[in-house]
Amino acid sequence: MKDFAQKKSSTKKASRARKNQELPPVPIRLVLILLLIPICLIIISNVVFPNISKEAKDTAITKDITFTFESDLKDEQFMLELESSMPNTVCDYEIQVETYGQEKYAQETLQKVLDLGFDAYIMDVISRKEGKVFHRVMIRSIKNLSDTNNAREQLIRADFLPLIRTKCSQN
Repeated sequence: MKDFAQKKSSTKKASRARKNQELPPVPIRLVLILLLIPICLIIISNVVFPNISKEAKDTAITKDITFTFESDLKDEQFMLELESSMPNTVCDYEIQVETYGQEKYAQETLQKVLDLGFDAYIMDVISRKEGKVFHRVMIRSIKNLSDTNNAREQLIRADFLPLIRTKCSQN
């Protein structure tokens, strides 16, 4: 019986040697062409886009940043569109902290908001479609938009998602 497990190692070495010898040398023209292509692309890009790198180097970086958000809110400059369309307008701002379907949850939130130092109350609202009563936890009117935004930020830090409600009236 013949043993098929044994292989001749001399044939493997001979086939490897033939494969190494069969590879043709790389032509010098191909190497030169592959080197010339990127050089040509660099020259063309410098001709087409000559000033981009110079402009980026010449640009001075200024570190002066002025924040005017708080002062603009106190001056109510963001309300120019409303003021121009409605002269002699006085606006009061309220914050709606949360809305609940059950009064016990509204009472819990009301207590948390009162503990934060806000003048809060619960407003009951009846749904038009279902006739269901919803309980809104509200913070009483605030005259200044800047103070309203500060109160809203404080509520956000306390894990609430408050909404600002604006009521405007003409004098």
